[in-house]
Amino acid sequence: MGRRRGVTDAEIDQFRDPVIQYEANKHSPVFFGTRFVSARAELNPADEFDPSLSHPALVGYSLASSILCDGKAAQKEDDSAVDPTKSTPREYLDTFIYPELIPALEAMLYDAKRFKCFERKRFRFNGCDFLTEYLYRNNKRFTDRKGVRLNDIPFVQEELKEHPRPPLPLSLIWTPEEAAIVIESFWRGFLVRRREDVQELRKWQKKCREERQDVRKKVSSFWAKTALAGDDADE
Repeated sequence: MGRRRGVTDAEIDQFRDPVIQYEANKHSPVFFGTRFVSARAELNPADEFDPSLSHPALVGYSLASSILCDGKAAQKEDDSAVDPTKSTPREYLDTFIYPELIPALEAMLYDAKRFKCFERKRFRFNGCDFLTEYLYRNNKRFTDRKGVRLNDIPFVQEELKEHPRPPLPLSLIWTPEEAAIVIESFWRGFLVRRREDVQELRKWQKKCREERQDVRKKVSSFWAKTALAGDDADE
């Protein structure tokens, strides 16, 4: 029995991001969230179609899940035979780097989409911070790193001590909903303060504060003079 082959670069290039590849006006919803490719067959694919095993929309197409699973199984067999100290740069990347980095990049892209980084010029999402936290938490050699945040990583804490970051502006910290609440609150306050009766009340309050300030000055001046008079009497 021959050894199961892995997925070639040409086969991997055929499968793109499912959200980008899927189009509602061209494909059935059964394709959404999957990776697929048009199957090449000499005979009519519908002749061997079994509705109890598949969806009619998949006639003439092959889902990539089985191909990728075969590739992962073959990759596990190949990984044990690769010596990291003697492997070529390509073998080292394919065996030890890409299997860990590609899932992290995919997770980063989905998180960037959640923060609408592809729709705005300025955003608070930092791809390098995300990759650092993701790779640290998902390191297979350690099982006690689940739930660790970026600022709790030891080497990140040391780096921030030597090179502290400036605080982010509120325009990047607040969500659109939080910013809308602050703006609406300020605008409602402005509409109230511009009313004539409210302006009259504010003028009266200002006058009272000035009078109280004058009283404090007079009392302070009185006690200062009294203290000087007492000192002169003692002399």
